[in-house]
Amino acid sequence: RERRLVEFQWQIQMGRQVTSVARDLERVLMPMFLAQEMILPGASVTPGQKEAWRTIQRSAEQASLLLRQFSRMAAHADEPPDVRVFDLQACLMEVIESFHLDRQTMAGIEIDMNPAPCPVRGSINLIRRSFELLIQRGLDSAAGKAPIRVRSQQADGMAVIQILDPGDVPLTGDPSRLFDPVFCLGGSVSDESFGLFNVAETLRTMGGMATATRATNGWMEISLHFPMGDLA
Repeated sequence: RERRLVEFQWQIQMGRQVTSVARDLERVLMPMFLAQEMILPGASVTPGQKEAWRTIQRSAEQASLLLRQFSRMAAHADEPPDVRVFDLQACLMEVIESFHLDRQTMAGIEIDMNPAPCPVRGSINLIRRSFELLIQRGLDSAAGKAPIRVRSQQADGMAVIQILDPGDVPLTGDPSRLFDPVFCLGGSVSDESFGLFNVAETLRTMGGMATATRATNGWMEISLHFPMGDLA
């Protein structure tokens, strides 16, 4: 549902942009067509003047053709405008700061970030939503009794974001299935299962993956693996 909503919102936005550009182009073309009729060459014009008029006519016709092609291409664009190369860690820090500003939970989040830029390509809105969901899940699991930890590292062309929580709320079941569709660990909120599956699907479409394990100290470790790109 969330993916369809993002795509639907993009289609509305793209439709408005296409309509606006098309109208602007039509305003430019209309005077050209009118001018063609006004300067239509008669029998007394020179061959050079007649050729100049034909050049204007061909240019106007070509512009109309390009306008129609533009409308068709924009209507069938392959991906929404929020799919781009961006700094993953900058996106993550914005999400963490939103918890601090909007939810007053910064004290419950410890961060350990790799200072190097971390370019990835994907839907920034879906990735931001994934971070929000997983951080909120960790905070709910910690139940305010201990801070959760958010770490980042880079190796072998991959960026790995880890979200760790002490798991104060008892959970049962196999944590490695956390991102399976319609699977829910015993003791967790059942409504989160579809959201977690969408997290895994978002990473899969980028060429990455999401994993979850229970550490020996009892902490839940969620790792998000992103293939890195180039900000340039």
